[in-house]
Amino acid sequence: MERVMGKTLASMRCCRAALPHLRASDGGRVIIIGGASTRNVGVDALPSGLGNASAANFSKQFSYEVAADGVTVNIVHPSFTKSDRYPERRAARAKQRGISLEEAEASFAAQFPIGRIVEPDDIAPMVLFLASRYASAITGQAIAIDGGSTPYVAY
Repeated sequence: MERVMGKTLASMRCCRAALPHLRASDGGRVIIIGGASTRNVGVDALPSGLGNASAANFSKQFSYEVAADGVTVNIVHPSFTKSDRYPERRAARAKQRGISLEEAEASFAAQFPIGRIVEPDDIAPMVLFLASRYASAITGQAIAIDGGSTPYVAY
């Protein structure tokens, strides 16, 4: 259960601790990092899906609570990302399927219409934008950075 709720509880605790500072600021920003498993159900994604879905629900609710104070709250949902955990996941896939590391990488990349795995550098610009003054009217939103891999229209 801790794995399921860890991200949400951490977000809630950080927001509670920051709330006086956010309210006192001139346009505070909260950006929660969720995950594509919020929207895409996977065979082995139940714990992360539940945790990310609860984080998305919290971010929407919290956005209502602080909007009048000029504070925005949004959640960014990256998909599978080429992070520091990627080499381990690639090796596990190669072993599980009996294929090379290159074939495992290609199988991951094939899941993305952009033809490659999402990188942390793909996510950072959106987070920076949401933190900027240019995003002062964007609040309560869930934004996917998924290389086009979400198989439906989400609005």
